[in-house]
Amino acid sequence: MPLEQETSIFGDLHPYRERFEIHDRLPSQGVIQEEILGELQAMADDEDKKWETGLVSGTMYHGGKEHYAFLNQVYNLFSYVNLLQRDLCPSGTKFESEITNMVVKMLHGDQVPTHHPGEEACGLITSGGTESIYNGMYVHREWGRVEKGIQQAEVVVPSSAHPAFTKAAHYLGMKVIETPVTGDFEADPGAMRQQITPNTVALVGTAGTYPHGVVDPIAELSDLAVEHQIGLHVDGCLGGFILPWIEKLGYPVPVFDFRLPGVTTISCDTHKYGYGLKGTST
Repeated sequence: MPLEQETSIFGDLHPYRERFEIHDRLPSQGVIQEEILGELQAMADDEDKKWETGLVSGTMYHGGKEHYAFLNQVYNLFSYVNLLQRDLCPSGTKFESEITNMVVKMLHGDQVPTHHPGEEACGLITSGGTESIYNGMYVHREWGRVEKGIQQAEVVVPSSAHPAFTKAAHYLGMKVIETPVTGDFEADPGAMRQQITPNTVALVGTAGTYPHGVVDPIAELSDLAVEHQIGLHVDGCLGGFILPWIEKLGYPVPVFDFRLPGVTTISCDTHKYGYGLKGTST
């Protein structure tokens, strides 16, 4: 395909071709490290200018360059580690268990036994919000199969839900039922109620939607989930590391987490306002 035709919704597929060589095959001779680092530094500097103006909403969740310099030092110590070999690299188990426990307690998962006696909140580290949402969809599909014999699982979501729910449903052979939102761009519990069927395994609400920063009426969705004995996944990828601290400062924040008896899974991104390196989520 001619270069002038190689475009996408993101523009030119070779955006730096006027400045740097296009590498479309393994080079016959290696390139010295200084040259590679020089090119990469130039690209990074140019791209940083786009968001350092403070006019970019989302995309960059920046805790300061000194903070990320520290994180990169940490990452450098483990960048080659294979986490499948937990016997050789037990540090991975330590990091995952401690981060997970911190997030569980931040989201009041330690209160789960009060409305689910004998059960314990748990979790895992993922590669990002999409995988966390995928895991939430997966566990509800499996729960529906085991507990209710549901073979064609359905999930009811507001139209403001992240596209990852549709992506996960495609992989998992599930059906997403999309419902309209209110004039305030919030999930509409009434509209969602009408779409619940015997095949419904879960509802979805978002605590901090990407387009509008809206917190859905999670308490109402929790009541609906309890009434129909189905799950409720809360997408806290964006707001999960913001809302608990806003509440701690004394501002009114609607309850969205495991304090609600209908909430069964939550996705919460450490690599957004947890200020961890991309890509990690819980």
